[in-house]
Amino acid sequence: MGSRQPMSDETMVLSESEDTDIGNVVSETDNSVDEGKAISAYNAYVLWTDTHPTWNARRLHKRRVFLEKLCTALVQPEM
Repeated sequence: MGSRQPMSDETMVLSESEDTDIGNVVSETDNSVDEGKAISAYNAYVLWTDTHPTWNARRLHKRRVFLEKLCTALVQPEM
């Protein structure tokens, strides 16, 4: 297996206290591209929670919170 490098804190800042609400950013034009993005986003979640096990440890919806913050972080520069 290849080695994976942990994400640095500079890559994405996700705080427990932030509460972000985003719209639906899923495009219906090209499902194959969207599936690839969804898999990459899930992989990012797995890596993030592996390297930051205490992040939102008590929440039951950590994955949703992570994906909301990821989407916001990706869209914010375009706003």
